[in-house]
Amino acid sequence: MIFKTCLLLLVLLVIGCEKKYSQNDCELLSMKSYKGIPSASADFSKYCLKYKIKYTHELCQLALNDLVKTSSLNLIQKKYGDTVIGCFTDNDLSNFAR
Repeated sequence: MIFKTCLLLLVLLVIGCEKKYSQNDCELLSMKSYKGIPSASADFSKYCLKYKIKYTHELCQLALNDLVKTSSLNLIQKKYGDTVIGCFTDNDLSNFAR
């Protein structure tokens, strides 16, 4: 009886601890993944493949290329949306944004 109770408790803990991500959470994970954060990449691959992501690695790369060329963060945000700033590292912003 004690074994069954412990087993049930363990199953409930595992189910209760499962991570759930919304579309917005997955957008943020995608951008963090692009910046090279390993835990974000792992979580994105595991939990976010069911969503259609706007800020993909490809879009972040295009935005970074445009930032390097134009050096205008305002133009980049107008073109890609305000959230695109999440694709850039602090180093990217300090080196290229004006």
